Amino acid sequence: MNTDYAYCSGVTCPIRNKCKRYLPDPPDMPLWWIPPAYKEKLKECPDFEPKNK
Repeated sequence: MNTDYAYCSGVTCPIRNKCKRYLPDPPDMPLWWIPPAYKEKLKECPDFEPKNK
């Protein structure tokens, strides 16, 4: 796993279900957690990475 990849822990982020950075059930390994970066004014997140389903 790439350890410098930061996952989003923003449970209140309105686009978390569309973002692959958000992990509701992270694997059992050390992760670096970051706060949500969603900007309400802009209605976007600079770190958004869409899930591929």
